Amino acid sequence: DIQLRCGSVNSECIDDDIAAPVTEIGDESDAQNVISEHLLSIKDIKGLVEQNAKLRRVVRSLSDEIDNKERQLKEQFEEELLKHKEEASCKVAAVLERAEEQGRMIESLHSSVAMYRT
Repeated sequence: DIQLRCGSVNSECIDDDIAAPVTEIGDESDAQNVISEHLLSIKDIKGLVEQNAKLRRVVRSLSDEIDNKERQLKEQFEEELLKHKEEASCKVAAVLERAEEQGRMIESLHSSVAMYRT
């Protein structure tokens, strides 16, 4: 692609796969769209270096965006997990309390039955 743009190779020598524009690919990702928007016609090595620097900035920006989204999702997941954990522990505490109450009731019934037997 660079050789085609710089004119150092004639276009007949390049495979059709290499010369095919990016837009022929089905669904482009957001990253590909951003990169495509920043593509320039490269006329010399200086242009290539400038484009490389721009693309690096785009990659860093997208990487930071991905990191931020991952961090937000992780925080949301942890908050939701904590919420479910608290709900579950409250339910377990309620069940244990009912079990203790039922145990006391059973002991009381056993005591009452024992009094009537004698």
